[in-house]
Amino acid sequence: MNQKNILIVDDEPTVVELIKRKFQEQGFHVFKGRNGQEGLTIVKENQIDLIVTDVVMPVMDGVDFYKELKKNPATEHIPIIIITDNDVFRRSFQSLGVDHFVAKPLKSDELIRVVENHFDQLDPNHLKHKVIVCGGDFRAITEMGEVLEKADCRVWKCEHAIDFVSNTLIMEPELVLVDILLKELPAREIIASLRKFSQFKELPIITYALLAPEDLGDVDMVEQLKETKDACLQAGATAYIGRYTRTTFLESIRQYL
Repeated sequence: MNQKNILIVDDEPTVVELIKRKFQEQGFHVFKGRNGQEGLTIVKENQIDLIVTDVVMPVMDGVDFYKELKKNPATEHIPIIIITDNDVFRRSFQSLGVDHFVAKPLKSDELIRVVENHFDQLDPNHLKHKVIVCGGDFRAITEMGEVLEKADCRVWKCEHAIDFVSNTLIMEPELVLVDILLKELPAREIIASLRKFSQFKELPIITYALLAPEDLGDVDMVEQLKETKDACLQAGATAYIGRYTRTTFLESIRQYL
């Protein structure tokens, strides 16, 4: 892959340097701007392959920066990732056509994976299975990711439902895994939302439960689990593989890889 040029636009020097260093470690060439106006100047003078931008900045904020880029035929094609954890900002950008965000506090490794996926999609030699895992326990989904990566999968992990949906729309994976006990948003609603998109009508959506062993004896918890599982299947989930355990996980989803 030829070296790609990434532009980072953010008025927080610490954030910019962290992202810049991580990108450089992965072989990207990095430009940086402190606000949207500086970003426009850099884009005008250089060939930029992808932009990562904050929203709240002096001189020109991320919204105006995005609008300026998209109304110019010379720059409208550049993919843009928005850094924000503000739901109002998210909705505003979604109304403008943005469908990918990364949340604050920024996880640089997750951002790297999102960016690499974009360029991998342009590479005809990229053959790995793309899988997105959504769950509220970061340690558990990290472990799931490790198992999947050993099975030659490219994995993205999401703790937040909104990030999961936006990542799925952007990356168009071959398989997604959803914890049915998500607290942020009911899993059945996430599944129903994905099934509304024509490209995801046949997508394998596998549900599972992150459940502690001591909860297995809780009658109320087990009943809630059954009701939630049934609701997810009715909403369009492909299958429910039960409680996640490392020893049985890969075998339970192998037919979908």
